[in-house]
Amino acid sequence: MFKMKLGLLSIALLCTTTFIMAQEKEEVPVPESIQKLKLASESAVYGYQNNSVLSLIHAADLYLSTSLIDFKAEKVEQGEGEKTSKTETVSFDVEKILKDAKALAALEGDKDIYLKLIANLEKKSVDRTRSPVGGTQRAYGTVYAFSKNTYTVTLKAFERTYIEVYGDGDTDLDLYVYDAYGNFIVSDTRYSPNAAVWVVPNVTATFSLVVKNNGSVYNNFMIVAY
Repeated sequence: MFKMKLGLLSIALLCTTTFIMAQEKEEVPVPESIQKLKLASESAVYGYQNNSVLSLIHAADLYLSTSLIDFKAEKVEQGEGEKTSKTETVSFDVEKILKDAKALAALEGDKDIYLKLIANLEKKSVDRTRSPVGGTQRAYGTVYAFSKNTYTVTLKAFERTYIEVYGDGDTDLDLYVYDAYGNFIVSDTRYSPNAAVWVVPNVTATFSLVVKNNGSVYNNFMIVAY
């Protein structure tokens, strides 16, 4: 868990009469779905790093208990980096997590118990219904070394939108938000595997969310807007 670093930011114009507000964040209750999402991400990273079947099962179960829809976004990969190799690969994709958990379970003495739990979650994944448009959205992907991915999304007017990035822990990730005209709105550039910002648009408009990888290996990450 990490603490957001957001100072009082200047107003950026969308045009002559509309603008975005990104101000110092006051303490507000975190929705239960986001708390579960954070725990799921932490459990997934731990499970991959420690070959823990139970941690991967726990991560998948938490992901499936949240109401999420995929970003309706255009993703653009930029940079000269490559998908360099590393010792372990973390995934935030439920289907991939369950597949990897099944592979690890096959090596365990109590594999039948694990495989039964995984089978139940696989059925739950197939049966899951998606939340309505406007609910919590997420996307997961890979950003190469010294590169960046851009997600183009629409945010609603006068609604506070929190945007958070959870990385696999191997590199420092930064998050930037720009308006439809390329004006910088807000960023989180702390040295951290995660990043978080929030904005309040004055009009419903399109924004670019840029995830930048400052490390020498690729990073599997998840970005969430809520």
